[in-house]
Amino acid sequence: MKTDDILLFESARKEIYKGLSTCFGLPGPHLEPVLATLEHLLTALGSEATGSVSEMGTGIRRLKDITELNVEFSRLFVGPFSQLAPPYGSVYMEGTNAMMSESTMDVVGTYRKAGLVVAESFKEPPDHIVAELEFLCFLIDKEIEALGPGTDEVPQAFLIQQKEFLTHHLGIWLMPFTEKITRHSTSPFYQNLAKAARIVVKEDIDYLNTPGLSEQAISHMS
Repeated sequence: MKTDDILLFESARKEIYKGLSTCFGLPGPHLEPVLATLEHLLTALGSEATGSVSEMGTGIRRLKDITELNVEFSRLFVGPFSQLAPPYGSVYMEGTNAMMSESTMDVVGTYRKAGLVVAESFKEPPDHIVAELEFLCFLIDKEIEALGPGTDEVPQAFLIQQKEFLTHHLGIWLMPFTEKITRHSTSPFYQNLAKAARIVVKEDIDYLNTPGLSEQAISHMS
């Protein structure tokens, strides 16, 4: 692949993670254009998640009132009495609802190592699904910057960080998390979101495990 093609591919990966992160956030009118972009990018990459995202978009366009999605969002991820599908890694990696557990602190350390801290305005734990998806966006963005001219950084390091984060964090707990969504949700939107997220992460892990991928990235630097 030429550098321009790599940049386009990596930019698509970043925007797909960004779109998934938005979909796991509080629902609103902003979802319709996000889903349209997500479907376009997944189609371009030939992802098997395209059909699920397409159904999400169709469902959003047919909704007369976003309130029903907000109710389901709260029922699954917020409460008030219990969360049917807690969106935190520690719940699945350690079987605990305790705040700042060992796995959570490991995520915090990973963020800091990459030069990030969780914004004070973000009121959820650092291992929330939205935060972990956004972190992958950040790592891919840094990889894209390293592919450009005038930088001493190499994309290999960021590809390795992406692979390690998926292998040791999100890739571990996404499956049981989305299984809870599938089991408990009555909404086709969240059923399809769970399926799409599983497929995207599985495909991305396969991509990052491509033999010689890091070397390809270095050899195509401008």
